[in-house]
Amino acid sequence: MNKLIKIGVATLAVFTLTATVPTSSVVNASKLKTVKPDPNASDRVWTYKNNVFDAGNETYKFTKHKVIKEDGEKYLILYCDITNNSTKEMEPDLVSLVMHANQKTSSTDEELETATIGTKQNGLEKREHNLYTKILPGKSVHACIQYKLVNNSPVTITFQNADSQTIGSKTIKIK
Repeated sequence: MNKLIKIGVATLAVFTLTATVPTSSVVNASKLKTVKPDPNASDRVWTYKNNVFDAGNETYKFTKHKVIKEDGEKYLILYCDITNNSTKEMEPDLVSLVMHANQKTSSTDEELETATIGTKQNGLEKREHNLYTKILPGKSVHACIQYKLVNNSPVTITFQNADSQTIGSKTIKIK
């Protein structure tokens, strides 16, 4: 299973580095942090500390969270600023391969489904767009990661490295 995950991550990395990018806009990019692109960013040790997930090529700084209702369902929204540390364009949505959200029910520990519910009305449209758009080297974007909740129990977010080892976690109480 670990080999299969490694092959999948490697395949997606190759796709990320070779795919073409459509022109698109980002939210408040001028107000966000920029970094000097590092050609060795992929060699950095992955960490999770103080609400910051550093995955080498990209850094995800989680700034807040909230629960919203849409069409009778509840969703957990994780707001984050994503920085591309590398010299290549990066796809931030690939974090879903190494970031997992779980909620316990009365009999199971359920992995939550990622969601795409961004609209102008709920204010998530531009942030959601930024999660699914390539980020230029050294640039940052405001984004959000959304999960469909199964109940009101706490959500545990786990962060893994490229070897599928858990390197950190965060628990969020649902109100």
